[in-house]
Amino acid sequence: MSNTSLLGSYGGLGDSSLMFRNRIINGDMRIDQRAAGVSQAITVASVQYLSVDRFLTYQSGAGSTGTTGQVSITDLPGFYWAQRYTVTSTTDPTSVTVGQRIEGFNIKDLENQLVTISFYIKASRSVNTAVQLLRPGTARSYVKNIAVTTSWVRQTITLTLESILNNANGNAMELLFRHRPDSGSLTSTEGSWFDGDKEGITGTTYDFGNTQNDWIEITGVQLEAGPTATPFERRPIGVELALCQRYYEKGYIYMDAALNSISTVKGVHISYKVTKRISVVVTGSIGASITVDTPTTESCRVFTTSASAINGSWTADAEL
Repeated sequence: MSNTSLLGSYGGLGDSSLMFRNRIINGDMRIDQRAAGVSQAITVASVQYLSVDRFLTYQSGAGSTGTTGQVSITDLPGFYWAQRYTVTSTTDPTSVTVGQRIEGFNIKDLENQLVTISFYIKASRSVNTAVQLLRPGTARSYVKNIAVTTSWVRQTITLTLESILNNANGNAMELLFRHRPDSGSLTSTEGSWFDGDKEGITGTTYDFGNTQNDWIEITGVQLEAGPTATPFERRPIGVELALCQRYYEKGYIYMDAALNSISTVKGVHISYKVTKRISVVVTGSIGASITVDTPTTESCRVFTTSASAINGSWTADAEL
């Protein structure tokens, strides 16, 4: 069965009002195509997708101060994975953001409606962190402080979503977890929308990142319509993987050297398993003298004039 058929079949099961109510993809952190559970160092001051699918990381400084990755958990019934950020250097602590950018197609229908965000969170020690909804473009923010303990606690936030500026396949809204080591970039406006991009609440002590081996874990992230946090939506693994592959997919190709007896140019057409958000070309360790062209949201072409066999892994990245 194709992914398209699988998604269609799942969407038609039972009461459709209960299907796909969670607008966050991979909220239980079970899919990690990039790193397969191996923690990754955060080394640059820019948005990166390093480990758990659909969840970005960002740090405010350029040095390596921590790692991010998927971890197995056994102390939260019904959940088996979490996203963990770990502090590896306190020499020059930076603020770290973990979160998800939501495509316009997936959230436009909720604008100006009451929505509820819920998630499970715990840390190596009691700390404060902040949750931010950020509307890109003309930046508007909604920020709430979260007191994190050493035990799993389900946190909920209910608010009215503001108007969505991007109603197509672009970045329409960002759900961000802001882990700060200090009192910079704060706002006194908590629990209501304001102009700007701030990472915490004035008057709150933020010191995460100042202690070696500090860590914070998050799982069960959900954003849904309505005033109540319903149980976390567990979609079949094939469905969740297909949702992730709209933004990132990987594969492997092989072109035999024997093809040179037929033509001096040999190539292969790569068809993606899932339609991508935008037209993309594959990248990766495919080999020398490779040309990639004719990209679409469905496929691209790889060809070469090399007389050698060509083989290697590729990725197609259409992240927001």
